[in-house]
Amino acid sequence: VNGKDSPTFDEINQQSIRFSPDSKQIAYFARRGHHWYVQFNDKTAGPYEDVAQAPVYDELSEQLAYIAKHNGQWYVVQNHEPWTPVNDAAGLQFHPKTHKLYAWLRVQGDNWQLHCNNTPIDDAVSSTPARIVFAERPNAWAARLTVGSQTQIIRNGERLPINGYILPDSIQYGPKHIQLFYITRTDQGEYLTVDGQLLTACQAIQTTDILIAPDSRRVIYVAKLNDQWHVMDQGLPGPAIDPIVPGSLRFSPDFKKVLYQTQGDAFVRLYVDHQLIGEFDQMSPPMYLKRGTHMAWTARIGQVWHMYVDGFKSPTGFTDIVGTPRIASDLDNFRTFIMQSHTAEPTYNKYTMEKLTADEALANVEPESIR
Repeated sequence: VNGKDSPTFDEINQQSIRFSPDSKQIAYFARRGHHWYVQFNDKTAGPYEDVAQAPVYDELSEQLAYIAKHNGQWYVVQNHEPWTPVNDAAGLQFHPKTHKLYAWLRVQGDNWQLHCNNTPIDDAVSSTPARIVFAERPNAWAARLTVGSQTQIIRNGERLPINGYILPDSIQYGPKHIQLFYITRTDQGEYLTVDGQLLTACQAIQTTDILIAPDSRRVIYVAKLNDQWHVMDQGLPGPAIDPIVPGSLRFSPDFKKVLYQTQGDAFVRLYVDHQLIGEFDQMSPPMYLKRGTHMAWTARIGQVWHMYVDGFKSPTGFTDIVGTPRIASDLDNFRTFIMQSHTAEPTYNKYTMEKLTADEALANVEPESIR
């Protein structure tokens, strides 16, 4: 580490290596013989019979926590101090604001209970550990509980109404870190749910594409209605569309417009505020100026690529392009970066690269190697 040898072990769990957020500390699990150790900086903790998960630092890089087994029992170790011994432990997470440590512990029986700094949270009991979602407000958190055959949201220690099955990993706080959004599935379909209130019934909702405006008054998501995909905006469906390109649903910088791309069998299409702007054989992700006033992208129809600004095509076209041309912007200008292929095979020695012409050098550039 930093040019210095660390202690010698028989095995180092490479998946457990963690740097602290300030990049000044490192921690990992390592085995020597039949015992496991936790190596952090130049110190070693152990021996332990086993370890689990990976070491976790808090946001300030002041606390370290991990899960280890000693004398047949599992412990959460926080700042080198063990919590109460339990049958099992999982899901270590520090709150980003309060820097308190949360963990799921199985004290007895089959159920897990959420603990905060070694103190149990009364109603946070689940048959399986669950990811904890934190808000930016102090002590604000939420998790999806499994209670028998049902699922339920618990927020700040209070359980929300049970309306149906809650999709895993669909929970998120709104931008103000007050409202809680998630997806509920019932016999009637899937619903975007806000603080326990079900919105419009849909056949299916994509959990990865949910936008919430900063004031939380505009909520946009992708849903299937009558066997067709739509972008739902304030509960109302936009036009029927092809499957959306993952990650393309987003707001303009001023949050007044929403844009997305769809991919069909023949074309990729660009929509702005649910209006079709254009359809192309291939296109780059759209980009706004930093001022947020204009939008540009590159697109190909047939074999010719052009740059488009606010829907207007530039007169200059390019062919024989390697990969997709990229767009960059500053406050007032767009720039496009292209790489054209060259059919001529240059002959040269790799030790005389400085003698190559620009065309010869470009002919041998591997596009995927550029960073």
